[in-house]
Amino acid sequence: MTPRAAALLSFVAAVLYATGLALLGPDAPWAGPLRNLAGAPVAACLLFLLSDRLPRLGPVARMVAAFWPLVVATLLMSGGGAQIGAFALWPFVAASLAAGMSLMPLLPERQASTLALLPFGAALSGCLGTGLHLAAPAAARLCLATPYHFVIFLAFCVVLVALADAATTALPPRRQRLIRALIALLPLLGFLGTIAGIIEALASLPDLFTPGGRNGAALDPVLRGLSTAFETTLIGLVFSAATGFLLTLLADRDDRTG
Repeated sequence: MTPRAAALLSFVAAVLYATGLALLGPDAPWAGPLRNLAGAPVAACLLFLLSDRLPRLGPVARMVAAFWPLVVATLLMSGGGAQIGAFALWPFVAASLAAGMSLMPLLPERQASTLALLPFGAALSGCLGTGLHLAAPAAARLCLATPYHFVIFLAFCVVLVALADAATTALPPRRQRLIRALIALLPLLGFLGTIAGIIEALASLPDLFTPGGRNGAALDPVLRGLSTAFETTLIGLVFSAATGFLLTLLADRDDRTG
């Protein structure tokens, strides 16, 4: 992808992002932080333009274009995602796709770059998250209940994008190592969520034993923390097993054709 083409796609992403902010409304969850991030696609566009003359700015532009969709997806989908309709969400999904396209290599190279997997994964998380809200609300609550849950779900979507990209071509050893590392990251993220949930539960225990306090109300934070601890471990292990199975299928396909 040439710097000017990447800048054009980043400009498209900025326009779509502004459209999403307009549809979101000022009272929507995370509206303030999302407005603060509105300059990220614009910054990526300017950096891509400048990198045509200053090549050292190219890696910075690619990093900005790769990571802002992850932050936006986390703000949109985790916790408050259930209150955001699909109509207001689609511009952000399209903006993430445009950011991913700006990171794609030139046409002779069929495989997506490693950084391009991140915004494409963010876009997929928005699509899958919205579908879960509509078709399986219980599964959506499990995957999107807190930022800890959603980070695991987002990493799972990035792995799915990497597997889908690998399914179109032969799986090179370098990409296979990357996918295996991402799959190994899923249960580790689940364990981090477990630690965070236990810390949250333990921090609420003093209120539970306060004399004369409302023990029923004080029990809610403890239960929420324990729920986060168990659920993040569960989804991390399930997602890791599912993606590991898919990677094995791809590796067996390459062995048979090779």
